[in-house]
Amino acid sequence: MRWGRRHREDKRGRWSDVFASLACIVIAYMFLRWISFEPFVIPSGSMRPNLLVQDYVFVKKFAYGLRLPFTKKWLFGPSGIQRGDVVVFKGKGDDFHFLVKRVIGLPGDSVVVHDDGKLQVNGEDYSYVGPEASQDEGDMSQFVESHDNLSYTVQYEKDVYGMDYSIQVPEGEIFLMGDNRNRSMDSRYWGTLPEERVLGKAWLIWMSCEDSEKLSSMFCPPEAIRWPRLFQWIR
Repeated sequence: MRWGRRHREDKRGRWSDVFASLACIVIAYMFLRWISFEPFVIPSGSMRPNLLVQDYVFVKKFAYGLRLPFTKKWLFGPSGIQRGDVVVFKGKGDDFHFLVKRVIGLPGDSVVVHDDGKLQVNGEDYSYVGPEASQDEGDMSQFVESHDNLSYTVQYEKDVYGMDYSIQVPEGEIFLMGDNRNRSMDSRYWGTLPEERVLGKAWLIWMSCEDSEKLSSMFCPPEAIRWPRLFQWIR
């Protein structure tokens, strides 16, 4: 009887150690996710050609500051957001859905979007057609945009034009656009975004999967992997 009692006590002790270890692992994971990187899956084609549907990306959450866990308040920041950054953020007036767009205008900037999708920021042309731009593909045409030392390709549909749009970005807010200029619901439609709603900077594509209704967003079979896109820096 004594042996049996000690045996049960030993088992209880071992299980408590296991649960304590698991709790430490979960807490460490949540802490690292809160302070450093978080994975997201690109849900739409609004950032083509640079981000595709079912690109799996890491978001650098400490890029612009640090939040209090599970709150909207910042310990410090947000600061350091740059034109051309690709950011993940909470939708305007929606705390449950995250979006990804490119920063076009900073607080105080004057932004003009022409009907062909090309930009002027503070009177300077940010769009041009050059050797970096890809060849036209079907109904799509592409051009290069340059922000300071960053250049990237954007696209728009031929013969599909919008209206000229201009705005002065308010203090504490940013102006965002998708790289797929005719297929993006962005600041042209819902206005500028308060900086505090930015979650972090989209940093790295760690997995990419062919878009298919048959595929789960959490599963990518080997035959569907876009191998050349793996471990590509986002710019």
